Amino acid sequence: MAVQVMRLLEDRLEAAVSGLSLGPAKRIFYCASGQISVGGATLADNQAHFSADSCQLGAGQAGAHVLRFELAAAGDEELLPGVASRLKFAQEIELDGGEEYLMRCDRIDFPPGGIAQRHTHVGPGIRCLLKGRLRVETDGQVHELRPFDPWFEAGPKTVLATAAEDVESAFVRAMVLTREHAGKSSVRYQNPEERDKPKPLGRSHFLDEFITI
Repeated sequence: MAVQVMRLLEDRLEAAVSGLSLGPAKRIFYCASGQISVGGATLADNQAHFSADSCQLGAGQAGAHVLRFELAAAGDEELLPGVASRLKFAQEIELDGGEEYLMRCDRIDFPPGGIAQRHTHVGPGIRCLLKGRLRVETDGQVHELRPFDPWFEAGPKTVLATAAEDVESAFVRAMVLTREHAGKSSVRYQNPEERDKPKPLGRSHFLDEFITI
């Protein structure tokens, strides 16, 4: 088994800043607002991009608020110099060394009062609330989440998520899955009757990127 660290970093880039450098790592960049260039890609609001190579970053005229999901060895996190950059969350996970996986990034939107019934996932991942309020119950703990609060779901632990009644809510997540799940749902409902209940949730899929540990 190989111990890897999943982590979430938050970068706030000022207007038109450029020339920021990051070394190689398996990364998903999610642009929460503004505009950011990552190598040859340009991301606007609610867009994501994967990179495993060294890259240069820059922001558009309105700056950028970026969530950066990484998978790497312990202690390798990079804070961007000269900008508001911070580590928000980190979690060790065990993966089979030499095995082939994928990193997924997607977004889940809840209408007011929306519920993700009791479920598990086939792989671990970090989530970050983008808007609204969300109550997440898992592994005997209850998390009351506000915008840009992060949390981790191991995968096999049962989760129940309930959105606030008075506002729309949404989160973005990055997960590590085996390649057999490319293009397939990662969710497994605990009870058949809950699986068949209406799910007034919206899902936006950004990427499934193959990686090797």
